Amino acid sequence: MDEIRSAFKSADEINHAEILKLPYVNACVTEGLRIHPPVPGGNVRMVPPAGDIVAGSWIPGGTTVSVGNWSASHNPENFRNPDDFIPERWIGDEYASDIKDAMQPFSLGPRNCIGKK
Repeated sequence: MDEIRSAFKSADEINHAEILKLPYVNACVTEGLRIHPPVPGGNVRMVPPAGDIVAGSWIPGGTTVSVGNWSASHNPENFRNPDDFIPERWIGDEYASDIKDAMQPFSLGPRNCIGKK
């Protein structure tokens, strides 16, 4: 609340470009997406035709694989205190050991969500 009120004199000044400049607000949004991913299931991918090793196991080509967004975001191997809402994990050094790339609520790469931005 303090960050928003100190950044804007009136509601007319609030726009997307200016909101992106507010680190704590953006950390709150990111942490909210980590705690409650918009798509709790995994983003489905297909193993290449030749097959591949996934997480140390051989997977035949053409197999559908995924990692659940909720599971990855709440795994204590990826996030310390995974069930707690802690926006500071995204803006400080206290949670630098968290594996933040494990959280991909909108997928990534060429098949990511077109509404991501």
